Amino acid sequence: MELVIEAIHDFPKDIDANEALKRITEKIHSFYVQHRLLEELEKTPGSRFTANGVIYSYEKNEIWQIGDCQCLFGNTYSSNEKEIDAIMANARAVVNEIALLNGATPDDLLSNDPGRNFIYRFLQQQAILQNNPDKNQPYSFPVFDGFPINMHQVRIFSIGNHTQIVLSSDGYPCLFPTLRESECYLMNILENDPLCMRQYKSTKGIKKGNCSFDDRAYLKIRINR
Repeated sequence: MELVIEAIHDFPKDIDANEALKRITEKIHSFYVQHRLLEELEKTPGSRFTANGVIYSYEKNEIWQIGDCQCLFGNTYSSNEKEIDAIMANARAVVNEIALLNGATPDDLLSNDPGRNFIYRFLQQQAILQNNPDKNQPYSFPVFDGFPINMHQVRIFSIGNHTQIVLSSDGYPCLFPTLRESECYLMNILENDPLCMRQYKSTKGIKKGNCSFDDRAYLKIRINR
Protein backbone atom coordinates (compact mmCIF):
# COMPACT_ATOMS: atom_id res chain seq x y z
CA MET A 1 0.00 0.00 0.00
CA GLU A 2 2.91 2.38 0.65
CA LEU A 3 3.97 2.06 -2.98
CA VAL A 4 0.44 2.94 -4.10
CA ILE A 5 0.44 6.03 -1.88
CA GLU A 6 3.85 7.09 -3.20
CA ALA A 7 2.59 6.83 -6.77
CA ILE A 8 -0.55 8.85 -5.97
CA HIS A 9 1.52 11.60 -4.33
CA ASP A 10 3.29 12.12 -7.66
CA PHE A 11 0.10 12.42 -9.74
CA PRO A 12 -0.42 15.65 -11.67
CA LYS A 13 -3.81 17.07 -10.68
CA ASP A 14 -5.31 16.55 -14.16
CA ILE A 15 -4.36 12.87 -14.49
CA ASP A 16 -7.06 10.56 -15.85
CA ALA A 17 -8.00 7.10 -14.57
CA ASN A 18 -6.08 5.16 -17.21
CA GLU A 19 -2.82 7.02 -16.62
CA ALA A 20 -3.26 6.96 -12.83
CA LEU A 21 -3.66 3.20 -12.68
CA LYS A 22 -0.81 2.75 -15.13
CA ARG A 23 1.52 4.77 -12.88
CA ILE A 24 0.53 2.83 -9.77
CA THR A 25 1.13 -0.43 -11.61
CA GLU A 26 4.53 0.78 -12.85
CA LYS A 27 5.52 1.83 -9.32
CA ILE A 28 4.91 -1.66 -7.93
CA HIS A 29 6.40 -3.35 -11.00
CA SER A 30 9.59 -1.27 -10.67
CA PHE A 31 9.94 -2.39 -7.05
CA TYR A 32 9.77 -6.03 -8.19
CA VAL A 33 12.48 -5.41 -10.79
CA GLN A 34 14.68 -3.48 -8.37
CA HIS A 35 14.53 -6.27 -5.79
CA ARG A 36 14.74 -9.12 -8.33
CA LEU A 37 11.27 -10.40 -7.51
CA LEU A 38 9.63 -10.13 -10.93
CA GLU A 39 10.36 -13.61 -12.29
CA GLU A 40 9.09 -15.30 -9.13
CA LEU A 41 5.96 -13.14 -8.88
CA GLU A 42 5.03 -13.75 -12.50
CA LYS A 43 4.70 -17.42 -11.54
CA THR A 44 3.19 -16.98 -8.05
CA PRO A 45 0.51 -14.25 -8.08
CA GLY A 46 -0.46 -15.14 -4.52
CA SER A 47 2.86 -13.69 -3.34
CA ARG A 48 2.48 -10.31 -5.05
CA PHE A 49 1.95 -7.03 -3.21
CA THR A 50 -1.80 -6.61 -3.62
CA ALA A 51 -4.17 -3.76 -2.81
CA ASN A 52 -7.66 -2.60 -3.69
CA GLY A 53 -8.56 1.06 -3.86
CA VAL A 54 -11.16 3.70 -4.53
CA ILE A 55 -9.87 7.10 -5.67
CA TYR A 56 -11.65 10.43 -6.06
CA SER A 57 -10.27 12.87 -8.63
CA TYR A 58 -11.36 16.45 -7.90
CA GLU A 59 -10.06 17.62 -11.28
CA LYS A 60 -11.98 14.98 -13.25
CA ASN A 61 -14.84 14.88 -10.70
CA GLU A 62 -14.78 11.10 -10.90
CA ILE A 63 -14.50 8.10 -8.61
CA TRP A 64 -12.24 5.28 -9.78
CA GLN A 65 -13.02 1.91 -8.19
CA ILE A 66 -10.44 -0.88 -8.33
CA GLY A 67 -11.37 -4.03 -6.45
CA ASP A 68 -13.94 -4.27 -3.67
CA CYS A 69 -13.56 -0.91 -1.94
CA GLN A 70 -16.91 0.89 -1.88
CA CYS A 71 -18.38 4.24 -2.86
CA LEU A 72 -21.64 6.11 -2.31
CA PHE A 73 -22.94 9.38 -3.74
CA GLY A 74 -26.54 10.47 -4.16
CA ASN A 75 -28.56 7.35 -4.94
CA THR A 76 -25.55 5.55 -6.43
CA TYR A 77 -23.97 2.83 -4.31
CA SER A 78 -21.30 0.42 -5.51
CA SER A 79 -19.81 -2.32 -3.33
CA ASN A 80 -18.04 -3.80 -6.37
CA GLU A 81 -18.09 -7.26 -4.80
CA LYS A 82 -16.14 -9.82 -6.79
CA GLU A 83 -18.30 -12.55 -8.27
CA ILE A 84 -15.84 -15.20 -7.13
CA ASP A 85 -16.13 -13.95 -3.53
CA ALA A 86 -19.92 -14.31 -3.66
CA ILE A 87 -19.54 -17.88 -4.91
CA MET A 88 -17.08 -18.75 -2.14
CA ALA A 89 -19.23 -17.06 0.52
CA ASN A 90 -22.26 -19.11 -0.55
CA ALA A 91 -20.22 -22.32 -0.59
CA ARG A 92 -18.96 -21.62 2.93
CA ALA A 93 -22.50 -20.86 4.13
CA VAL A 94 -23.86 -24.16 2.75
CA VAL A 95 -21.11 -26.21 4.42
CA ASN A 96 -21.73 -24.47 7.75
CA GLU A 97 -25.51 -24.91 7.49
CA ILE A 98 -24.97 -28.65 6.99
CA ALA A 99 -22.65 -28.71 10.02
CA LEU A 100 -25.38 -27.10 12.13
CA LEU A 101 -27.93 -29.65 10.91
CA ASN A 102 -25.52 -32.39 11.90
CA GLY A 103 -25.38 -31.16 15.49
CA ALA A 104 -22.68 -28.48 15.60
CA THR A 105 -23.43 -25.30 17.55
CA PRO A 106 -22.70 -21.73 16.43
CA ASP A 107 -19.97 -21.58 19.09
CA ASP A 108 -18.43 -24.71 17.57
CA LEU A 109 -18.29 -22.99 14.18
CA LEU A 110 -16.74 -19.85 15.66
CA SER A 111 -13.94 -22.03 17.05
CA ASN A 112 -13.57 -24.25 13.99
CA ASP A 113 -15.22 -23.03 10.78
CA PRO A 114 -15.77 -26.05 8.48
CA GLY A 115 -17.06 -23.81 5.69
CA ARG A 116 -13.91 -21.70 5.79
CA ASN A 117 -11.82 -24.87 5.83
CA PHE A 118 -13.74 -26.11 2.80
CA ILE A 119 -13.00 -23.03 0.67
CA TYR A 120 -9.53 -22.31 2.06
CA ARG A 121 -7.65 -24.37 -0.50
CA PHE A 122 -9.31 -22.44 -3.30
CA LEU A 123 -8.73 -19.09 -1.61
CA GLN A 124 -5.02 -19.87 -1.63
CA GLN A 125 -5.18 -20.31 -5.42
CA GLN A 126 -7.63 -17.47 -6.17
CA ALA A 127 -4.85 -14.97 -6.83
CA ILE A 128 -4.33 -16.49 -10.28
CA LEU A 129 -7.54 -14.67 -11.24
CA GLN A 130 -6.29 -11.19 -10.29
CA ASN A 131 -5.38 -9.12 -13.35
CA ASN A 132 -5.56 -12.34 -15.35
CA PRO A 133 -4.72 -11.41 -18.97
CA ASP A 134 -7.20 -13.91 -20.45
CA LYS A 135 -10.02 -11.67 -21.70
CA ASN A 136 -12.36 -14.68 -21.80
CA GLN A 137 -11.82 -15.47 -18.11
CA PRO A 138 -15.20 -14.71 -16.47
CA TYR A 139 -13.91 -14.61 -12.88
CA SER A 140 -10.87 -12.35 -13.28
CA PHE A 141 -10.79 -9.13 -11.28
CA PRO A 142 -8.62 -6.00 -11.08
CA VAL A 143 -6.23 -5.12 -8.24
CA PHE A 144 -3.07 -3.11 -7.75
CA ASP A 145 -0.34 -5.76 -7.92
CA GLY A 146 2.26 -4.47 -10.37
CA PHE A 147 0.76 -6.21 -13.39
CA PRO A 148 -1.46 -4.65 -16.10
CA ILE A 149 -5.02 -3.82 -15.06
CA ASN A 150 -7.86 -4.42 -17.50
CA MET A 151 -9.50 -0.99 -17.62
CA HIS A 152 -12.79 -2.57 -18.74
CA GLN A 153 -13.01 -4.03 -15.22
CA VAL A 154 -12.44 -0.68 -13.51
CA ARG A 155 -15.59 1.20 -12.52
CA ILE A 156 -15.50 4.94 -13.22
CA PHE A 157 -18.28 7.15 -11.88
CA SER A 158 -18.92 10.76 -12.88
CA ILE A 159 -20.02 12.66 -9.77
CA GLY A 160 -21.86 15.43 -11.61
CA ASN A 161 -23.33 18.06 -9.28
CA HIS A 162 -23.21 15.96 -6.12
CA THR A 163 -21.46 17.70 -3.24
CA GLN A 164 -20.83 14.71 -0.98
CA ILE A 165 -19.25 11.30 -1.53
CA VAL A 166 -18.44 8.43 0.80
CA LEU A 167 -15.56 6.02 0.22
CA SER A 168 -14.83 2.94 2.32
CA SER A 169 -13.07 -0.40 2.50
CA ASP A 170 -14.99 -3.69 2.31
CA GLY A 171 -15.01 -3.94 6.12
CA TYR A 172 -18.50 -2.43 6.02
CA PRO A 173 -21.19 -4.87 4.81
CA CYS A 174 -23.17 -1.91 3.50
CA LEU A 175 -22.33 1.77 3.13
CA PHE A 176 -24.56 4.62 4.33
CA PRO A 177 -24.34 8.43 4.16
CA THR A 178 -23.12 8.64 7.77
CA LEU A 179 -20.49 6.75 9.73
CA ARG A 180 -23.03 6.15 12.50
CA GLU A 181 -25.47 4.41 10.15
CA SER A 182 -22.69 2.31 8.61
CA GLU A 183 -21.39 1.30 12.05
CA CYS A 184 -24.88 0.50 13.37
CA TYR A 185 -25.58 -1.74 10.39
CA LEU A 186 -22.28 -3.52 10.94
CA MET A 187 -22.91 -3.94 14.69
CA ASN A 188 -26.33 -5.45 13.95
CA ILE A 189 -24.72 -8.08 11.75
CA LEU A 190 -21.95 -8.80 14.25
CA GLU A 191 -24.56 -9.31 16.96
CA ASN A 192 -27.07 -11.37 14.97
CA ASP A 193 -24.86 -13.13 12.42
CA PRO A 194 -21.30 -13.32 13.83
CA LEU A 195 -20.55 -16.25 11.53
CA CYS A 196 -21.41 -14.04 8.52
CA MET A 197 -23.34 -16.82 6.81
CA ARG A 198 -26.98 -15.71 6.76
CA GLN A 199 -27.76 -12.01 7.07
CA TYR A 200 -24.41 -11.17 5.48
CA LYS A 201 -22.59 -13.96 3.69
CA SER A 202 -18.82 -13.68 3.68
CA THR A 203 -15.80 -15.92 3.16
CA LYS A 204 -15.07 -15.60 6.90
CA GLY A 205 -16.79 -14.81 10.17
CA ILE A 206 -15.48 -13.19 13.33
CA LYS A 207 -12.41 -14.81 14.83
CA LYS A 208 -12.32 -15.07 18.60
CA GLY A 209 -10.62 -12.03 20.05
CA ASN A 210 -11.48 -9.80 17.08
CA CYS A 211 -14.15 -7.09 17.14
CA SER A 212 -15.20 -7.61 13.50
CA PHE A 213 -14.68 -9.90 10.52
CA ASP A 214 -12.40 -7.41 8.72
CA ASP A 215 -10.62 -4.09 9.20
CA ARG A 216 -12.47 -1.04 7.96
CA ALA A 217 -12.01 2.54 6.81
CA TYR A 218 -14.66 5.20 6.13
CA LEU A 219 -14.14 8.58 4.47
CA LYS A 220 -16.76 11.24 3.74
CA ILE A 221 -15.79 14.08 1.43
CA ARG A 222 -17.73 17.30 0.93
CA ILE A 223 -16.99 18.82 -2.46
CA ASN A 224 -16.82 22.59 -2.82
CA ARG A 225 -16.52 24.04 -6.31
